[in-house]
Amino acid sequence: MYFNKSAGNLPAFARALFLVSAEAYPTGSPWTEKQFLEHLLQHGSHYFFVLKAGAVVGYLGIQTVLDESEIMNFAVLPSYKRLGLGKQLMAECVSFLKQEAVQTLFLEVREGNIAALNFYKRNGFKKIGSRSGYYHHPVEDAVLMSLNIQEVT
Repeated sequence: MYFNKSAGNLPAFARALFLVSAEAYPTGSPWTEKQFLEHLLQHGSHYFFVLKAGAVVGYLGIQTVLDESEIMNFAVLPSYKRLGLGKQLMAECVSFLKQEAVQTLFLEVREGNIAALNFYKRNGFKKIGSRSGYYHHPVEDAVLMSLNIQEVT
């Protein structure tokens, strides 16, 4: 589902995103609850999420500027992985970006996150570069990837 910022409770949604992120990432959430809220308040930020039993169990957050967008944060609770929720979130995001005439979706992912790298490759992303020592806790390189939105069928 798409989170409508004008109709939603931003602090409560930021809290829900933080809680999913804290559980989904092996080293804890890369963002604080305050950072989620600040991102929600930014022009061009958009969030897609999945609810199960009334709770957020996965989300994908992007930042869009002109005809480019970047995945800022993407997480699914461990107990809900491998159920197609990530694919569902990605499909909703791409559909939205097509409607918005966005051309390219970018992301950064830990080099050692093989599951995420494979997921992005299966969803049409291509490696376009890397950033040495980009991540911390532990220090690790980032793989830069992009997807041409208009080529997605």
